[in-house]
Amino acid sequence: MDKNFAIETKQHALKSIEHLSAILFLPEFGALPPELRAKLHRNIGILIGETQMTVLEEIYRFYPELDDLQEK
Repeated sequence: MDKNFAIETKQHALKSIEHLSAILFLPEFGALPPELRAKLHRNIGILIGETQMTVLEEIYRFYPELDDLQEK
């Protein structure tokens, strides 16, 4: 994997996590019926977790220095 591709992919993955997380803070989200709100909350969490585990972890495996949260 080319490092520039890894950097760009990381940026897109983090943006997708940011956008998915933002859904949870929309005023309309709080107005949804509790069952639907819980279902969406769970599914958004799954999507975020999948992005972290399948995209970001793969990038960090090739380029550990790109992991901002890695212990020094």
